[in-house]
Amino acid sequence: MTKTITLIIILFAHTPILAFGAPDTQKIVLDKQWEVGADTDSEVIFGVISGLDVDAAGNVYVVDRQLTIVSKFSSSGEYLGPLGREGDGPGEYRRVGYIFASGPGEMAVMQRMPGKIVTLTSEGLPGRKIELPGSLTESPAYFFSGQASGDEVLILSNQMQRDGDRFSIIRTLVRVSAAGEEKARLSEVHQETDLSEFKIDEKTQAPAIWAVAPNGHVFVNDEFDAYRIREYDATGQLVQTIEREYEHRRRSSTEMDENTPRMAVQSRQGDRVDAEGTPSATDRDLLGLFVRPDGALWVLASRGAFDQEEGVLATFDVYSDGMEFSHQVVLHGDGDFHDDGLRLIGNRLFLMRGLRAAQLTSRGEGNESDDGNPMSIVCFELGS
Repeated sequence: MTKTITLIIILFAHTPILAFGAPDTQKIVLDKQWEVGADTDSEVIFGVISGLDVDAAGNVYVVDRQLTIVSKFSSSGEYLGPLGREGDGPGEYRRVGYIFASGPGEMAVMQRMPGKIVTLTSEGLPGRKIELPGSLTESPAYFFSGQASGDEVLILSNQMQRDGDRFSIIRTLVRVSAAGEEKARLSEVHQETDLSEFKIDEKTQAPAIWAVAPNGHVFVNDEFDAYRIREYDATGQLVQTIEREYEHRRRSSTEMDENTPRMAVQSRQGDRVDAEGTPSATDRDLLGLFVRPDGALWVLASRGAFDQEEGVLATFDVYSDGMEFSHQVVLHGDGDFHDDGLRLIGNRLFLMRGLRAAQLTSRGEGNESDDGNPMSIVCFELGS
């Protein structure tokens, strides 16, 4: 049976989501464990970090899409060397973009374009082959992210189908069985465009955000202007939809410039054609979904990510007990979501410090001062 949960929210300036007045809040002070990269004694230098995950032993794997390398660290932050290497042979990869734990002692490295998954043992040896469905191989696919769920995998991808100067872009989140069959399609978004009037809108470019629970359930948001989350069970059936009325957070002109979408393709004559990108005047309502070890869903909304008080990294909405809204968690720690990326894995939070500056610099749009401030990764424990 499918049900819909709708909550009414009262919003005040610079205040995260408020449900039926002020919700209960839980303060968590982040306990810094270690930091690597940037101004540390670490021998590792990062270009642009695009993926990070942890194996069952607590080792941390970091994907650098600019340097095309996967770095491995111990649970205490000690650099253990690269995992695999660039190339076209068994266990080798190119254009890396993401990584996820795919089984006991095994990591799956995702190649962006053309989409491909290369598995490696924790020692860097070639692993098993993950079969892909025809829907992801019949036309070139760009892989954004993936995650294992039992012996199945979920893949978020982007495919372009072109007919002369007209082309369509299809973004999908699919659940793939161990046999390589598409078991369920949990998100599908289409965009049509024409090179004669090549325009793209940020709201149609943003990929889905999603998270997988220990029981195999998947939470998905693929709407820019909606606080709406669909929950699917392990078979791909819709369980419920969580919705909240939400006031969009308006952006500054600088933020709009930073979020202007960009795309370039080649015309039939071989010329480069750049799209005219239109940024949104407001942030996407939801920016992150994270399932905690106890099964609770932590939701990061735009007003919980930005405009926080000094010393607060982010404020999350927490859903538990049948995905009813429970309370808010306020994380106190050194960081800024505008400038840094974050991942919640187990009882640890990984802050990718300097991510935005690194991304802008890699596109030739950063400030001169950014070149002297490489990225770092900070590992925090979620204390009390």
